[in-house]
Amino acid sequence: MIPLKSWCWVLGIRIMMMLVNQDNIITSVHGQAPAKCRYIESYSVSNTCQDDTLTCNKNQQCVRKKCIYDPDDTGSQAPMCNDAYYCPYDRVECQKKIPLGGDCDAQKANFNSICVGDTSVICLNQVCTSRNVTLGGQCTIDSVLSVDNSVDNCMPNTFCSQDSRLCVSRFADGESCTSNAQCQSSSCKNSQCQASNEQELYHSLPVWVYIVIGVVAGVAVLLCALFIYFRRRRRMRNYKKMLNLSMSNLSQFGGNRDSNPNPSYPAQPYGAGSS
Repeated sequence: MIPLKSWCWVLGIRIMMMLVNQDNIITSVHGQAPAKCRYIESYSVSNTCQDDTLTCNKNQQCVRKKCIYDPDDTGSQAPMCNDAYYCPYDRVECQKKIPLGGDCDAQKANFNSICVGDTSVICLNQVCTSRNVTLGGQCTIDSVLSVDNSVDNCMPNTFCSQDSRLCVSRFADGESCTSNAQCQSSSCKNSQCQASNEQELYHSLPVWVYIVIGVVAGVAVLLCALFIYFRRRRRMRNYKKMLNLSMSNLSQFGGNRDSNPNPSYPAQPYGAGSS
């Protein structure tokens, strides 16, 4: 016969498991059994759970997001992973980063965040690789990812040419391109390198806008200078008035003491009161 104390322990553990399961897994909606969600690992597929705070796990259950990989993901209360971990696209939980030379899968997480180190270590052809090939050196292009930004092991401001397999300099605005990674602006539109949104805004403003901005800034500086000048002048004038008033009071007080050195007794003529 099982002791009563053991039954209490078993019952307590079951209750705790139910509470944890209720907190992390959405078991029902308005008393109805939930529909199965579709588990995804790729970034190209959207979340199959209707709530932005949920994600689908491998058991096809909508669970609370434990992490986010995009800081702009404002629909969830989940935190970003620390430097030693990365958040996969399924956002179920943080995963430990893979060291240089280890096996990785860039279809499950951002190729820049999977490996140990900064962005110079990436997931290239399912292996954590360092981007250290200099200009003119032989390079490797990722054959797994199908994204517009070509992934290679060339150093920044260079890319791996598909023809020569050598690291070449990125193209300037106006030159022909096939991907964003080939342009200095990281923007290839209509097979031509174009300025980014910030650069387009900077170059699209007419000259008169800069003139107006300069005039307004100059007037603002002038008004601030005049305000400071007149404020100091007014304070100096008040200081001089107070100083003159203090000197006048001191002079008047000194004159009274000279005319009557002992104000407690009135002055008497010489010889008065003598018998």
